[in-house]
Amino acid sequence: MFRNEKWLREMRKGFLALVILRILAEEPAHGYGIIQKIRELTDNTWEPSPGSVYPILSKFEKMNYIESKSIGNKKKIYTLTEKGEEVLKFTNIQLEKMCKEIKTLFGDIF
Repeated sequence: MFRNEKWLREMRKGFLALVILRILAEEPAHGYGIIQKIRELTDNTWEPSPGSVYPILSKFEKMNYIESKSIGNKKKIYTLTEKGEEVLKFTNIQLEKMCKEIKTLFGDIF
């Protein structure tokens, strides 16, 4: 059986931004909390690195999808903004369409 962690990481990379928005839509969190939540939701099968999560958080903050509040020693709590909620709604609609396309293309494995 083919098992290549690099291939799996590449597949997941495209979903990480969406996953981060979805987590922040549920509740504010700090970067490490987001990583923990992903690990928890995936039964410890996916733990994105801080080096992949924090650049997305930084990018989203610059795009006004999220905002942060500093707490304590270099820790930030991130919250989804109104604009971020709009992006997430739009993305969810597009994701639903993509799932239909994937089912059409790969229906034999679902």
